[in-house]
Amino acid sequence: MRCSVDTQTLASAVAIAVCVALAGCGNDPAEEMAQGDGGSTADAGPTDGGETSEGTTGGDSVGDGSSSETASSETGTAPDTCSNGVGDPGEEAVDCGGPCEVCPGVAFADDPLTWSVPNDGFPSTFGGGNPSSHTTMDLDGDGRADLVSTHDGAYEVFGGAANPHWRVHLNTGDGFADEASQWSVPNENFASTFGGGNPSSHTTMDLDGDGRADLVSTHDGDYEVFGGAANPHWRVFRNVAN
Repeated sequence: MRCSVDTQTLASAVAIAVCVALAGCGNDPAEEMAQGDGGSTADAGPTDGGETSEGTTGGDSVGDGSSSETASSETGTAPDTCSNGVGDPGEEAVDCGGPCEVCPGVAFADDPLTWSVPNDGFPSTFGGGNPSSHTTMDLDGDGRADLVSTHDGAYEVFGGAANPHWRVHLNTGDGFADEASQWSVPNENFASTFGGGNPSSHTTMDLDGDGRADLVSTHDGDYEVFGGAANPHWRVFRNVAN
């Protein structure tokens, strides 16, 4: 007896068997192999080297130690270290020099300010052939120089022996005060200020470090230090202003 085989039915059965062997129909075998055992695609995340499939690195966009400096050099702006209050490597001083360029405070401004003085009696500065009648110093300890007048032109201290004093025009921030304060000095020998043709017997300086100028006398008029060789010393009248 001859059996007839339906070739179309046989072909369908073979196709079904192949699908079962490949664990599911409808997927391209080549695609299954590309996905691998985990079923993830090539762009699922960064590789071991920190690179994604698109070629970008994981983590920060700039490398260690060069974030602000590199970005700043590319944009033309100063790095963050130029305002951190610390003298960083490459800087000449705190927040200046090197990557921070010009250091502040090493030049005078191009344009002058107008600084008021009390009257027309203060035209000269503080040296010259004769002792000047005025100078500047910080007497009240606020960090700003005050205008100090010591005599009225006759080389005698204001007030004479009875009430020796200097006239002090305090610094207001944009000029000197019009009205002078009386600033007591120890005696009438402190009439002149600190220039002149002969060595002065006194000057002012902050010797005790409190930020206020003290009055220092170095000799009694004979140009020899107080105490001579046996006990050389200066006489310092401390600034006791409140």
